[in-house]
Amino acid sequence: MKISKLIKDKKLAHKIFPYNVHDYQTINPKNNKFIKKYDTISHTKTTEILNKSQLSFENYRYTTLEDRFAKFKKLGDNLELNINKISEIISLEMGKPITQGIGEVRKCIGHINYYIKNTEQYVKNKNVDYEGFNNEIHYMPMGPILSINPWNFPFWVPFKSIIPSMFVGK
Repeated sequence: MKISKLIKDKKLAHKIFPYNVHDYQTINPKNNKFIKKYDTISHTKTTEILNKSQLSFENYRYTTLEDRFAKFKKLGDNLELNINKISEIISLEMGKPITQGIGEVRKCIGHINYYIKNTEQYVKNKNVDYEGFNNEIHYMPMGPILSINPWNFPFWVPFKSIIPSMFVGK
């Protein structure tokens, strides 16, 4: 769904949170202890976030691949630097052993490095001959990404879907 349609949809919050939930709580699944409470955001705040996302995209779409590589290299370095802290949070919120959190974060770092190494070959314009017609494929930014993900892999699931799109600017 295009971002402009999401912004115009007055019932977006109801579609994302259909059960009239007003707040969320993080509970440690190992011991059922309360960790933190989060409020559901309003329609106004949702619209504000979507508008900011569109504005960010308008600037981001013109960044060079080299700039994107540098930014994602820095993200990978920060993940590596904070891997223990991130893994502790994953363990606390998911109930996973810390070693699984470390594995999840390392997988994300590997994903970043893969796309730094391979994106250029993926986004080159291509000529495709089909039934005697010469066709061209161009990769062009399309707009912001909205991703709603399951809780059980808080880093890996968003990384595997968002990172490739961020590299090519879509």
